[in-house]
Amino acid sequence: MIKPVLTVIAGGPDTGKSLIAEALVAYRGQVMIARDHVRSLLQHPVEEWLVTLTTFAMAREILRAGVSVCAVGWNLEPDDRTTWFEVARESGADCRWVQVEAG
Repeated sequence: MIKPVLTVIAGGPDTGKSLIAEALVAYRGQVMIARDHVRSLLQHPVEEWLVTLTTFAMAREILRAGVSVCAVGWNLEPDDRTTWFEVARESGADCRWVQVEAG
C-alpha cells in the first residue's frame, strides 16, 4: 500500500488557502478537511478547542485508512504544528507543510 500523505495548508485569512487546497485535492485525489467545514458540521456554536480536536481526529482516522488528507488550517501556533506532525507520525503518513502568505 502507498504511504498516505498529510498536507497541512496554513496561513492567515484571505490568503488563498482553500483555493490552493482545492487544486491540490483535485490533482492528487486527497480528502480535504477544513476547519470552517468542521465547525459548520458541529452545527452548534462550540469553543475552538473542540473544532481543533475534531479536525485532528478526522484527519487521523482517514490517514489510518490509508487515504491522504489535505488539512486547511489557520494561523497555527507552534503546539498546533507539533500536533499535526504527531498525527501524521501516529497514522504512518508523511507530512507536508504549506505556509501561505498574502502578498
